[in-house]
Amino acid sequence: MRRVYVYIDGFNLYHAIDELNDDSLKWLCLRRLSEAMISPREEISSIKYFSAYATWIPDAYARHRAYVQALQAEGVKFVPAKFKKEVSKVPGLWCPVPDV
Repeated sequence: MRRVYVYIDGFNLYHAIDELNDDSLKWLCLRRLSEAMISPREEISSIKYFSAYATWIPDAYARHRAYVQALQAEGVKFVPAKFKKEVSKVPGLWCPVPDV
């Protein structure tokens, strides 16, 4: 069996799903998704989910923590990151960027 290591960028995954306008997809089971993408001759050695909590948005923060707990129950390892303010070229604007 060939070993497979899965690395998921939570920020990009969230925004790609958000553009689909289907909130049910936001609770995507990353283990089942990963298993669906490998061949019968492969086995998953680990799945790592990299993401940062938007702590300044209480409802989103609570939902994200619940999602991470659900992922961890499926054996997905959570790798926390941090947001930092990035100075924009447009005065008065900033973009959150994960600071790993």
